[in-house]
Amino acid sequence: MSKDPFSIYNSSHGEKSSPSSLDWEEGALFQAEEPDDYYETQGDGGKVWYYIAALVVVFAVLFIRLAYLQVNKGGYYRAIADSNRLRTQDITAPRGIIYDSSGQKLVDNIPAFELAATPADLPADYSQEVKDLSAVMGFDPNQALQTLRSVSSKTYQQVSIMQNIPKDYALLFESKAQQYPGFAIVDDPIRQYVDPMIFSHLMGYTGKVSSQDLADKPKGYDLNDSIGKTGLEYSYEKYLKGIDGQQAVEVDAHGNVQNSNSIVAPQPGDSLVLNIDADLQRQLYKSLIAHNGNKKAAAVALDPETGQVLALISLPGYDDNLFSQGISQADYSKLSNDPAHPLFNRAISGTYPPGSTIKPVIASAGLQEGVINTSTTVYDNGDLVYNGY
Repeated sequence: MSKDPFSIYNSSHGEKSSPSSLDWEEGALFQAEEPDDYYETQGDGGKVWYYIAALVVVFAVLFIRLAYLQVNKGGYYRAIADSNRLRTQDITAPRGIIYDSSGQKLVDNIPAFELAATPADLPADYSQEVKDLSAVMGFDPNQALQTLRSVSSKTYQQVSIMQNIPKDYALLFESKAQQYPGFAIVDDPIRQYVDPMIFSHLMGYTGKVSSQDLADKPKGYDLNDSIGKTGLEYSYEKYLKGIDGQQAVEVDAHGNVQNSNSIVAPQPGDSLVLNIDADLQRQLYKSLIAHNGNKKAAAVALDPETGQVLALISLPGYDDNLFSQGISQADYSKLSNDPAHPLFNRAISGTYPPGSTIKPVIASAGLQEGVINTSTTVYDNGDLVYNGY
């Protein structure tokens, strides 16, 4: 008898035809697959909770740190941010004017532009920036680099790079200012001397402070100040220099000023009135030139009653405006190497035989010691006898 193809067989019991037996087999197959799916789902759920817990811990730490910085350190970091954004800059006080005895101006302050650098705002390696800017503005890049390297890289005091900049150059820089962070055009009034060749040794000149100047006069001066170097400008420095004012400025990330407000107005320096008669000074100069040319010479005119100096000339003279406007190395070398030494003030610094000017001093000493009196006469035949000769 052939087997029924629709019957179910197994090796143990042979033919199976009971529906319950078939149901049991289907249930067994279904239950065999269920545990794998169940445990796989449980495993994924554990990983998700692990990630959630880790994120909660991370955010909790960040929140605690943020709260600490905001509450405990907020004022500290706010002060640092403000110091980078808000600054105090000096407003240069006008220097005192010098007049002759009749009120004629012998020197004045004129507006001028200056290129200055703020070391703290410069990039870490600013050499290439300086070289690029020098090609635009026309200053010596090596001298500028030497100047910048001589000061602290963290200072916010401006350092002079180029003085007395023509207006068109100042405008050119302003159009490219964003390309040169740390540099700025600032107002820097300069001294302009009247008839410099006539009054140069008398007036002297001003120049930028040096490290020695800052050591000698530490108070009231910074890296960008001008100071009297020679002559009356030097002798009366403490009177001619005013007291600088201050202004609060807001700067961007490159150190460029965005807004400013004056908080302390500057106090101008004192004016100086001399005993010098400017017209007599000019006349004395012309007389020396007429009789001696521009050769070495000196002349002083005194009031015989008071001893006041009415005129003082030293030849040859020089143009002191070169110094106040920022003298070039070439011009300075020319003056320094001139065999006539035009920078030397012969009227007060030269050592010469006194001639007959010594006679009143000797006569005064004789009267004081009683060696002679007002009636004493001395015969002089013009000979000097020494050792029989």
